[in-house]
Amino acid sequence: MADDDALLTWLAHTSSSSSDPTQLPHRPFVSAIGTINLDDYFTDPEINVQNEWYRALGVTAPQPPTSDRGSLFIVYEYAGVGANAGLLSTPASMRRLQLKPTKTFFGGIVAPPPVPSFQSRAQCLIHGLLKQSLQCVAYLHTHGIYHRALGTQSILCPTNPKYSSDTNEAARNLYCVDATAIQVKLADFGFGGTLQSCYSDEGFLRRAKGFGVPLDDKALRFAQTSVASKDDYSDDLSSLAPLKNFAMAEDLHALGFVFLGLLLGSLAEPPTVSIDPTNKTASKRKKQDAIVPGFVMPDTSEERLQAVLTDIFGNDIEGFRDYVEAEELWTKVVELLDGNNNAGWDLIEAMVFARERCSKSNGGGVGDGSKSAFRTARDLLSSPFFDLS
Repeated sequence: MADDDALLTWLAHTSSSSSDPTQLPHRPFVSAIGTINLDDYFTDPEINVQNEWYRALGVTAPQPPTSDRGSLFIVYEYAGVGANAGLLSTPASMRRLQLKPTKTFFGGIVAPPPVPSFQSRAQCLIHGLLKQSLQCVAYLHTHGIYHRALGTQSILCPTNPKYSSDTNEAARNLYCVDATAIQVKLADFGFGGTLQSCYSDEGFLRRAKGFGVPLDDKALRFAQTSVASKDDYSDDLSSLAPLKNFAMAEDLHALGFVFLGLLLGSLAEPPTVSIDPTNKTASKRKKQDAIVPGFVMPDTSEERLQAVLTDIFGNDIEGFRDYVEAEELWTKVVELLDGNNNAGWDLIEAMVFARERCSKSNGGGVGDGSKSAFRTARDLLSSPFFDLS
């Protein structure tokens, strides 16, 4: 039950009040509504746990508790099914192909409307998903919480209740380009926790050492034996700062590849060809654009992009940019990232190389103003890339 206690601890941390300017008007993570101990129900003869559990959740109920602590379950809020960032990583024109055409009163076929303009889709993605995701991470880091498993599946984008009661509507609607229509929330905190959980992880310490982060034995002993609380890490424990920065950097590194994948996926413009939607050649019939037959969308998953940038281009962001520019479907994405003196590329570089930047061997301290300095999630929110209008 140690995991239950840890989860309840960090939920208490994030539930505290804060004057942090990065805080969103809604809770930036999937909230825990409460807990339920199934002991109370397994022992109640009037309640058939097996039937009620399956009726409500559609899965088989857990086995009766075997420990003296019982079966403690944490109940989360419902944030939609399939309303995650992964849904938005597909090009708009390909999502349009999945829409069913409608019929007129006389049986004619009406194809779905054209996709919104690139500019409107880019604004919605940047302000509605990318910036909100970074705000969520900044909020967690402010409260001493680290996700440690960020990916498109852990970034949920339910609809703002002001717009619709349907939790999935905004993310599912190809034609929704209102950045305020979604409320990004983080989920999947199975590996998440406080600083103590990071310092107690041998894998984390090994990676930190590999990136040249200094490991202070006295500070580590303190971190691994004290109660995990952001108040524990006061200024007199400055030797913990490098590891704290590395914990933040790991989240930013993962989120950077999520950003890159969403930009190259969602905003890609596959080659199209004009066709007759009814396969008739009548000259008066309106033509529709369709993706060129045989086109295969390049893999823009976080894993693939990291392999390309690291293994093929040796972490050379300029070489990676040239690779992206060579693909015609990403021409407008490159122009977007090039804008405002390469603001987009600078943001991506600061995130995907956050671990290198916070290491001692790489030079450049936090907030020293140099381009190679490590920047926190809060710092990155001031990137000119988010000034797109």
